[in-house]
Amino acid sequence: MVVTGSAWIGRGVIALVQLFSIRVLLEGLGGERYAVFVLLNAFIAWYMLADMGVGASLQNHISEERVRGGNEGRYQVLGALVAVPLLALTIGLLYLLSPYLSNVLFKLFPFMGGPEKARLFFLSGMLFLGLAIGSIAYKVWYAQHKGHLSNIIPAIGAVIGLGLVSVVMHQRWDVQTKLIWGVVAFTCPATLFSLGAFVVQLTSFSKARWRPDTVILPQFIARSLKFWLLALLATAALNVDYLIISQYLSPHEIVVYGVTSRLFGFVAYFYTSLYAALWPLFTEAITRNNWKRVKVYIVKAFLFSAGIIVSFTLFLLVFMPSIANLLSPREKLDVPLLFILLLGIYHLLLTWSHGFAVVLQSMSDVRFLVVWGAAQALLSMLFQVLFVQLWGIYGITLGLIASFVLTAVWVIPNRVRRHSMLAMDRARRPTARPELQANGRFVDRI
Repeated sequence: MVVTGSAWIGRGVIALVQLFSIRVLLEGLGGERYAVFVLLNAFIAWYMLADMGVGASLQNHISEERVRGGNEGRYQVLGALVAVPLLALTIGLLYLLSPYLSNVLFKLFPFMGGPEKARLFFLSGMLFLGLAIGSIAYKVWYAQHKGHLSNIIPAIGAVIGLGLVSVVMHQRWDVQTKLIWGVVAFTCPATLFSLGAFVVQLTSFSKARWRPDTVILPQFIARSLKFWLLALLATAALNVDYLIISQYLSPHEIVVYGVTSRLFGFVAYFYTSLYAALWPLFTEAITRNNWKRVKVYIVKAFLFSAGIIVSFTLFLLVFMPSIANLLSPREKLDVPLLFILLLGIYHLLLTWSHGFAVVLQSMSDVRFLVVWGAAQALLSMLFQVLFVQLWGIYGITLGLIASFVLTAVWVIPNRVRRHSMLAMDRARRPTARPELQANGRFVDRI
């Protein structure tokens, strides 16, 4: 409850910062350059893949070690030895690819030249890569039941970032300079805080503990890669939308899509933070074979999340014109009501699937999620590209909804139900002794 409460406060602050930043940036940059800012920030999910699954793997290993009474520090050392070279490697790769990727992403923005596009893309990407590696520390704190730190520190960084952006937007600079420094100011505090947390955790170890355990290294890397592949497929399914709209929609439509999605992101912070807090509790409950508690967590979390989503969707349907005028008094934002309704339906499907997916991730049952994640990612991209050409801004959300209905909405809950039934069947067999193996699943030794 403490972790979840701090998450609601911390992530609520971050969501409010995102909302307040809309008006500040729109007034300071104008519609077209704000669309550039929206696209750059929308790709944060792709940059978060830079940790190669180390964060999620580390969180599960630490939770399991806490139950066993083992040495969790050896996994933190391995995580650091893998993550630091990854940061250097990904920044170098980004530098080489920036001229090409920026031209693809910003092809509908002729007011920027090629060097400007590449420089802006590289600066934002470098900051996001630092945030991705630093965020490993936040997952460690969740596993150690210190998740309140993982929620408070990013919120402080977000508030500072908003303050710096406000200062930048009030300078007498040209608009292009404001865009570059606005991107840096908005992201830099969060990146520095996450990297700082990562360093603080590592400096608490003595020199003797910095000897890597080569015996567990292959297992650690293998599990990390499974989580990375799962995250890659989830990102392809859920976050390819901005890449597609950058190729098919006008800057004004990109702004409408970005603003409305950010409003729903305010609600998403509440239910994602709840599931993030439950992740280590799922791991510990499943390790103890307490599936009854897992079911209680899932039901209560979904009912809470669905209630918030439905209430917020109804609120936007009534008050969206007033909210749009408040966020953008100079440039008119005409947000269709049908688009709001579709986003509400999409988030209902998302929170339903997300809760069961977290259960599977907490027990490291990643292979199943990878297989179906690949199918959903393929359907999501296919439907979005097809539907956006038919129905514009509506087509993107319809494509996301269709991919969920055909895959995650029903296959992931069925998988969790199967795990639960197998666990109860084992518990009824008197000769079976369930033991936890390294991969986090239960097997029988008779």
